[in-house]
Amino acid sequence: MICFKQTKLLNYLEPRLGYNQGKVFSIAKWRKGVLARDKNKCRNCFNAITDVYRHRNPSNEAHHIIARHHGGKNALNNGITLCRFCHDYFDLMYFRYGMDYFDIIKKKSAEKRIEEVRDLMRRQYLNHLINLISD
Repeated sequence: MICFKQTKLLNYLEPRLGYNQGKVFSIAKWRKGVLARDKNKCRNCFNAITDVYRHRNPSNEAHHIIARHHGGKNALNNGITLCRFCHDYFDLMYFRYGMDYFDIIKKKSAEKRIEEVRDLMRRQYLNHLINLISD
């Protein structure tokens, strides 16, 4: 069974080798490089989403397209700048669809992606309120 899992993983990474090409950086330099390349703008919503519950803009984060535990490297091609809410959305899509999540997200319209992120943000906030009330 372990051989099948490794083979499956290699097949997943095969068409995505372009994400791992280029110079490999330390994690801090990679993060700074990705944020600088994208001009510190979220590549999913372009900072259109604000935290309406706390009345402030979220900070932007660097996200690995192929996770490091799946063989992704700290190459600039393997990074994308996302706001905190879009980063949560990309992680949710990864858990839902696996390694194909990035291709699925790219096929959706920007309005659809932003609406899905806002829906996720509302659910997280409601769960937070429920936890506060139940404690």
